[in-house]
Amino acid sequence: MALVLLVGAGLLIRSFQRLNAADLGFDPEGVLTVSLALPGTRFTDGAERITYYHTLLERLEGIPGVVAAGATNSLPLAANDGDVDFVIEGEAPPEAPDANVAWIRRVTRGYFTTMGIRLIDGRDFELRDDAAADRVVIVNETLARRYYDYPRRNPVGTRVAIGTGDDPTWRTIAGIARDTRHFNIRDGTRPAMYFPCQQVPSMAMTMVLRTDGDPLDLAADARAAVSAIDPALAASSVAPLTDFVETTLATDRFVTSLLGAFALLALVLAAVGLYGVVSYGVSLRMREMGIRLALGAGGADVRRLVVGVGLGLTVAGATLGIAGALALTRFLEALLYDIPVTDPVTFVVMAAVLTGVALLASWVPARRAGNVDPVMILREE
Repeated sequence: MALVLLVGAGLLIRSFQRLNAADLGFDPEGVLTVSLALPGTRFTDGAERITYYHTLLERLEGIPGVVAAGATNSLPLAANDGDVDFVIEGEAPPEAPDANVAWIRRVTRGYFTTMGIRLIDGRDFELRDDAAADRVVIVNETLARRYYDYPRRNPVGTRVAIGTGDDPTWRTIAGIARDTRHFNIRDGTRPAMYFPCQQVPSMAMTMVLRTDGDPLDLAADARAAVSAIDPALAASSVAPLTDFVETTLATDRFVTSLLGAFALLALVLAAVGLYGVVSYGVSLRMREMGIRLALGAGGADVRRLVVGVGLGLTVAGATLGIAGALALTRFLEALLYDIPVTDPVTFVVMAAVLTGVALLASWVPARRAGNVDPVMILREE
């Protein structure tokens, strides 16, 4: 039973390590997030929203310690916004359910630089991409590969239209951005489009500030910048982006810690139980040990005998434990990331840990048995 729990905990630990090391597509270190939503009763016009966020970005960029700033209506891993159908110019719209689908996000200039999202082709959004300019869009790698077979065919410069209406609004693909995890770390990437906020304004935005120190050191200045433009407004949340990433791992961390604690407890109980069984067996065989020593056996021979008993129990238990783990760990499959439920490394390491602890538990009574005085034992008998 201890080995079953140990293997389960080992699988979760290795899975959690891989989750922590997964490529997010962006760099959360040193980034401060400032979330706020404009009241619809006051900011009814899209131009007013654009002006407010543009002014706020300029103020935030002026804070000492801010290296870069941008904004988005949907942070990576937030799973906000929705998907849209789109058509590619020059291609017939595919029939459902094979429609071209992409998740949309609205971002400002500087967003990709601030988040550490690399543009692998084309250009970033610029100030000139305003409401009066030609409509543009940036797509991610997954969309470029799935619908354009990139890099064989480069989508930069081609046009797409959202929806399948009779009078579509065409948008020119200005660039291709690196994939990011949008829903959670476990999910693979999906086709995505980024719209410039100046052309598709949003009521709620999250400002992102890349800093040259601890992001929380700039939290007060960031809140002050929001209030300075409009005292009636306040940021709903100011927090490091790393906190946001950690929140997505909270469930995995809790499950791993819980099963790990149970596994550690089971290991201790197994060691104590084995120590008790071997010690009791030694106490029953003390006369035998004394006779062996009196007839010339060495202390090392007696110790090997006792340890062999404990090792035999351990091997038998470990064999059953491996069989049980193979049968039960399949229920953990939904919790694991990038690791099979039959991971041989985990099974071997955990079996070795249990064996090592069992040998230690057997060594204590074995050492006592090997150091007995045969004359005293035989006299007592």
